[in-house]
Amino acid sequence: MYNYRVKFFKRIIKEASFSGLKILGPKKLVSLHSPRRRRKSPGESGSKEKVMTIVQRDPRVRIFGSADWANFYGPTEKLDPQIEEILQGPCPFYSRKRVLEMHFAFLGMPALDGSPLTVAKWLEVHPGPDQPKFYFATNPWHTGQPHTDLAVLEPRLYVALREIVPGSTGKSPEDQAAMLPAGYRVPTTIEEVTKNILCFRRTGKRPNGTRWAACAERTVKTSQVGAGFVSCVGNWVGNGLVVSSWDGNPSVLVGVGASREMPLDLLRA
Repeated sequence: MYNYRVKFFKRIIKEASFSGLKILGPKKLVSLHSPRRRRKSPGESGSKEKVMTIVQRDPRVRIFGSADWANFYGPTEKLDPQIEEILQGPCPFYSRKRVLEMHFAFLGMPALDGSPLTVAKWLEVHPGPDQPKFYFATNPWHTGQPHTDLAVLEPRLYVALREIVPGSTGKSPEDQAAMLPAGYRVPTTIEEVTKNILCFRRTGKRPNGTRWAACAERTVKTSQVGAGFVSCVGNWVGNGLVVSSWDGNPSVLVGVGASREMPLDLLRA
């Protein structure tokens, strides 16, 4: 009787394989109508709260929270930002889209492993060769720039547009900034760099793969760059994320990033 059952089950497996079914084992035969588990995004924690909000249940949500920081970069202080209403609101850059669909939200960490989390520090954390990595991983041109060597994030929530503002290429920095709606500003370089890295770690996708996002800072004169150039971040292809500078002349390759202004008292735990 036992041998008969074994032969019968093997025949089911063989027939199911030809019909396109996925066989998981003697007690886990999956039919075409069986519910399938959602595949986890890169770095997604296996544990889930029993009660989830509408935003948390939405598969389009892009949030890099304290659990992700702890998972990828070690323990961190617990922050509990109340952002449900913000993420459910309409996106001012895309009609009939919500903020949660087109933005990426993350908790800002001013330090990592006891050191200020600057752009220069990010280069140390991700030297390559695997992604995420930076194009100027060695001997970066921006050494000596305050916006890459000194600037850090505030310990609060950031909500940033994942890609550049639609229609912002081919314009001057002043015209680009004027496109931003009320409640938004041009992001700093450390904001844009951190958004790109964390978005990739969370989703596996590289924002602004073929365009640069202009940032708020201007370069200071060093041996490798003149003063007054616009800091920009992007063009993230296989060679790595690029932190660059732009002379400000309208270019089809340079748009502008957008960071939502968030009140600190709303976002601290």
